[in-house]
Amino acid sequence: MLQNNDVFILDEPFNGVDLKGCILMKRLIRDLKAKEKTVIISSHLIASLREICDIIHYLNEGVIYKEYHEETTEEIEEDILCNTKKIQSTSYFQ
Repeated sequence: MLQNNDVFILDEPFNGVDLKGCILMKRLIRDLKAKEKTVIISSHLIASLREICDIIHYLNEGVIYKEYHEETTEEIEEDILCNTKKIQSTSYFQ
């Protein structure tokens, strides 16, 4: 984070990190947002994403399947579970 980039891409930033590391990572992301930086996060941890993200994009096979703005963690999880069969039966790369 030594460079003054406008965009940061974080791939699974909470994986393999202890509790203190997760807290520090969330603070870092919030600090970047406060500085009006764009932070793109790839993660499977919906609760963590909900805490720090303005928008969550759900990707399936490289395509944005759905965008979440104000939904709770539980609503997002339920939506993903209910639509899994639909998603799995759709092939975007034919």
